[in-house]
Amino acid sequence: MSILIANLGTSDLAVKIEDHYFPIKFERNEPNIKLPPAHSNEAALWSQREAFIQEFLCDELKLNNNASFRDLTHKILENYQQNPDYWHSRLLPGRIWGIIKTAQEKFHVKHVYYFVTDQPSTEVYGYPTDTVNLAEILNIWLQREMLDLQITPIIIPQHIKPVEQDALFNYYYEQLHKISQGEDKILISLKGGTPQMQIALRIQVMALSIDFQAYLEPELDIIKVLAGEASPCKLNAYWLYIRGQKYQAVNQILQRWDFDGSIQLMRSFQGYLQSLVQENVIEASAINDSLIEQVITALNVAVDCLNLDNIKASQDLKKVENKYLRQSSNLHKLVCDDNYDRLLNIYTQCRIYWQLNQIAHFLSRLASFGEESLHDIIKSLEGLKYFDKTNYPDDWYVDKNRVGSKSQLWQDFERAEGKKCNNESPYRLPGRFSKRKFINALINFRSNLIEKTAWQKITESLDKLDYWIDKRNQIIHSSQGVSLESMGKILEKDRKYKIKYANQACLPTEILTEITNISQQTARIFNKPVSQYVGLNSPYYIYSDVRDWVLTQLTQDGLQGSVQ
Repeated sequence: MSILIANLGTSDLAVKIEDHYFPIKFERNEPNIKLPPAHSNEAALWSQREAFIQEFLCDELKLNNNASFRDLTHKILENYQQNPDYWHSRLLPGRIWGIIKTAQEKFHVKHVYYFVTDQPSTEVYGYPTDTVNLAEILNIWLQREMLDLQITPIIIPQHIKPVEQDALFNYYYEQLHKISQGEDKILISLKGGTPQMQIALRIQVMALSIDFQAYLEPELDIIKVLAGEASPCKLNAYWLYIRGQKYQAVNQILQRWDFDGSIQLMRSFQGYLQSLVQENVIEASAINDSLIEQVITALNVAVDCLNLDNIKASQDLKKVENKYLRQSSNLHKLVCDDNYDRLLNIYTQCRIYWQLNQIAHFLSRLASFGEESLHDIIKSLEGLKYFDKTNYPDDWYVDKNRVGSKSQLWQDFERAEGKKCNNESPYRLPGRFSKRKFINALINFRSNLIEKTAWQKITESLDKLDYWIDKRNQIIHSSQGVSLESMGKILEKDRKYKIKYANQACLPTEILTEITNISQQTARIFNKPVSQYVGLNSPYYIYSDVRDWVLTQLTQDGLQGSVQ
């Protein structure tokens, strides 16, 4: 459904005097007026419009020549109600007539709302120009001319002055959110009303969550006005301003790593632009739809990686249509194929969820980080060959025969794990402690000083995290919720009652430091340099790159109008 919203103004009523229609108050010069040719009859009539109103209309209505707009419309309304047949043909909506006709013909508008002023008589400057009587006149006139058009005047309360910007902002906000419910297209006319009313209408309409918004701007042809014809209107969407607002909103929520929300904003803006093109408000060449698609693809890469789905992210990046994204960003080098680092991704997500104070997600990723660290260490130490990954590809079954029951490796592991590891073959490592025992035996077996030193530092950090990993289910499912404050209280209580691992646990604020240490030490075991994405103040793997690339593209688009 489409609606038209306007501010009524003093130029919105014309009266026929002799053979021409004269606006009863049109006292300002405007840039979009098409004046008659100089020295023409119409030019002479237009220059004398005030004299016609004062000498003929005021005399007919028995008013003083200096009668106010409010007095004039009051008298016209009285006469119109008493003798509608005579007055109807003499009256014509002024500027707003072309606006309403365009809204109906091009957008099939069935409902018009206009804001009306009705100030107390004590308002010396505002009261004489009020449009409350004009609204009644237009209601009667439009109901006779357009039977299928619904008119709803919105009278600004008398305690709100039409020049009080903040009060108008609040009132327009309330009214616009009320009348826009269920609408998918909004047409706006700003020409009437005070400058403050025009600003309030413009700003608060743009704040609405409506995909299609367009402004109807009448091109006042004075010859047509005098002849009683509606002036044509041009459509202006102010879409460049809206683009700036949308891009700013994306910037703000990306500071909170809200990639999905950014996608919704970009999709909404894309739909808005497409609707403007379909309605011939703007040319298709004016927008850069391919850039929007590339931005959305980049944001989806981040969403997929947050879901640990690098396969889909990689597939999307490799698509032909995403060539620009591949060439202008580092994402292909970070996500695709063997470049992807799952453990680094999980570590980064721990940092993100901690920054966002999303403790439940943080603890879940913390547990995953601990497990994945152990798995990657086993792989790096060439330990996979001891596990049956053929029959158990997603589990950890160590094969005693592959290790060698008499080997030093197995004996060290058996000593730590206990005789139960001999009860079945292959033997399933039941949890993180069994995996740590196997890694410890593997480290001793390899007898590499760098690996031993790094592993010792890793186990020290893991010991400090055991409590938090064990407590995550209790904390997450607590009826009281979970927060940094509650984590501290739980730890304090458990230390008091000597709960397992509580005394060796680090403080909640130290968890990130410990997982950072683990990441740094695993790099040494992997014989690789520490990643630039590891560190409490380092960029965020994948997500910083997506955010920075997206914001760079949007900034360039906003400055240049398009991105090549």
